[in-house]
Amino acid sequence: MDQINARYRNHLSKILILFCLLGIAYVLLIPYGEHPDEADHYTFVWYIHEHKSLPVQSFVREENMVQEGHQPPGYYAAVALLTAWAPHDFYEPVFNPYLPVGELDKKLIQQYLHPGAERFPWKGVFLAGQISRLVSVIMGIAGVWLTYKITRLVVPDNPRIALLAAGIHAFIPQFIFISSGVSNDNGAALMGALIIWQILRLWHKPTNKGLLLLGVMLGIGIIVKVSLMAMGIAVGWMLLCIATRPYWPRLREIPILPTLREMFNKGLLIIAPMPLISGWWFWRNYQLYGDPIGWSVWMSTNSPSFRKLPITIGYALDFLWRQFISFWGVFAWGRIFLPGWLYILLLGVTLIAIVGLVRHLRLKFHIAKHSGETAQWDYLAKIGLLGLILVTFLISTWRLGLKLDMVASQGRFLLPVISSITIMLTLGWLEWWPYKHYAQVSHAITGGLFLLSASALLYSIIPVYIRPIREALPATANLVQSEIGPWALVGWEAPPLKAGEDWPLTLYWQTHRPLSAEEQNAAPVLFVHLVNAEGQPIVKWDGVPTQGRIPPPAWDSDIIIEDSVSLRIPEIDEAQLAQVYIGFYIKESDNLNRIEVKSTTQPTLPGTLVLGPVMVRPKEQATATPQKVTDAQFGDIKLLGYDLETITDGDNQGNLRIVFYWQAEDALSEDYTVFAHLVKTESLVAQGDGPPCNGNCPTSLWVKGDVWADKHIIPASNVLDTGYEIRIGWYNFETGERLPVTDANGEPQEHNQLVLNTELP
Repeated sequence: MDQINARYRNHLSKILILFCLLGIAYVLLIPYGEHPDEADHYTFVWYIHEHKSLPVQSFVREENMVQEGHQPPGYYAAVALLTAWAPHDFYEPVFNPYLPVGELDKKLIQQYLHPGAERFPWKGVFLAGQISRLVSVIMGIAGVWLTYKITRLVVPDNPRIALLAAGIHAFIPQFIFISSGVSNDNGAALMGALIIWQILRLWHKPTNKGLLLLGVMLGIGIIVKVSLMAMGIAVGWMLLCIATRPYWPRLREIPILPTLREMFNKGLLIIAPMPLISGWWFWRNYQLYGDPIGWSVWMSTNSPSFRKLPITIGYALDFLWRQFISFWGVFAWGRIFLPGWLYILLLGVTLIAIVGLVRHLRLKFHIAKHSGETAQWDYLAKIGLLGLILVTFLISTWRLGLKLDMVASQGRFLLPVISSITIMLTLGWLEWWPYKHYAQVSHAITGGLFLLSASALLYSIIPVYIRPIREALPATANLVQSEIGPWALVGWEAPPLKAGEDWPLTLYWQTHRPLSAEEQNAAPVLFVHLVNAEGQPIVKWDGVPTQGRIPPPAWDSDIIIEDSVSLRIPEIDEAQLAQVYIGFYIKESDNLNRIEVKSTTQPTLPGTLVLGPVMVRPKEQATATPQKVTDAQFGDIKLLGYDLETITDGDNQGNLRIVFYWQAEDALSEDYTVFAHLVKTESLVAQGDGPPCNGNCPTSLWVKGDVWADKHIIPASNVLDTGYEIRIGWYNFETGERLPVTDANGEPQEHNQLVLNTELP
């Protein structure tokens, strides 16, 4: 038996270690203040640390330094005490000026701006905040351990069930998320589990010392979060079961007065220490605010959260759905969600657990009814205790929902009873499997939830919060010197554009001067417009830089911000030269006020920085099927071949049309021009010079492997006899310098030109 227990304790240790590691990962990767009300909760911790007293709240929200000051102080005092050595300081984060969510960018969900000072290694208040978060993680570890201990008291002969309950508790994504932030929900979750554990410890041995200890726990719980007053109903159920157990199942034989007397006496022992621990706080609230729990001051300062919609069936279902999904996993300030199909899957498996639990209890009731064994009724009463606790807290949140809007539907309000929930889920799921498969099922459920929590961090949370900061520009970036208000575009880079595909454009930003107070509260919108040579837009993108992960008011001069914008390029048949227009504007009512732009390296238009040129390539590359194959080489450009014909109709009737098939052997840094000369006896008769693709595919934008079909017209309608030849090549328009030419045999060609071996058509 000792070996078996040691094995399960070893498994439990692994669960606790994995939870700790996940919790720390959440701590490290989620910016300060991005847990619900975290900044306000931390301010309460700082106030106690700094002033050694509690804040006095005003009925006017704007006058309160500590917005959570109406809350019971237990959690905050504990964190302040445990982190007394940390460099606590007052810090008021700056609200993200781009909120509300979805107004400018649906992915912009951060509540606050996060300056460079938040980066690792942390110092000052940010270090103290992270240390405070670790205290919450430790509370979470203790809560998972308590769920294991509680389950052992409910099902003492099967540690596998306790292990699974602890695993479910540990790896519910929402629990890990809340455990990684500064919030009194963590204190409430710990105290809720501790109270349930003590109630079940007293179930068979209700000693006076134990009853007094339960009263102490209840007093502490209430001073942590008022909602734990609801545990009083669970205590009443415990007292009733203790007093009536000797008569089970002969309920009609229960003596009423002796039972009530026993419940009263034991209840007095529980109640006795509670006023000593929490009574002063109720009295203080009554003296300051006129009610014992400070509800009036909270209602006065949170009036915007009052319910505005009528209570309908739709409203109720929406409330329940939000409560369900946010119990499993809704992050940030209720703005980061798991994939929708996951919620449907979680709903399905939860319903399976509920049906399994009903089936399990029905079977246990049948056995208890026919056997009359007290142990069976005792087990049902314990499950009834867990269910009663859950129902009590559900009713509490629903009652709050009658007064408030969807704020009350947050699943984190059920964390004080997470032990009850996870135990009942465990029993419900295991009901569908024979005992011999418990180990495999437990591993599958625990492992699945662990993967869910890890995936939520990797794929739902990190993409929103990871800040694209660089210490220096990459060597591949195009350098820019520009100023757009206080911000500066210092570089950009992008792969070749292809029609019909997404084009990722990367911009590199920083500030060139400190931001004014007005600029720190501004919400500039970035516009990126791809326009053709005539200035007509090909595609437009307007949105928040970095999709809000680190918006412009949080930028600094000692860091470089990497901002990626994706443009969907429409379909085209031929190459097209384009430019990128970039700038910021401030949206005021119906006006879009562009911010002034200056640059020493780029052309500018009013409120616009011009990048480029860039080339939009056809989706399909030219197919080289020339009539004449040459394989001549012009520097890093190969002539695969050409087509030659006389135009027989239209304005160019009688002229020569020649189509060259060029292939880039390497990227070119300069623009070159094609010359195609019609020569007779060393005299130039006609020519069809020009940049490739009529200027729409300049060689400076070619990349290795490009194949281009390049059309040129040579005016030859007056050519009446024979003896002509066509000479071609490439030259730099600015300098006149020609590219070196070799024929298919590698022989250098005189005057860096290739004489086409062809007869005029």
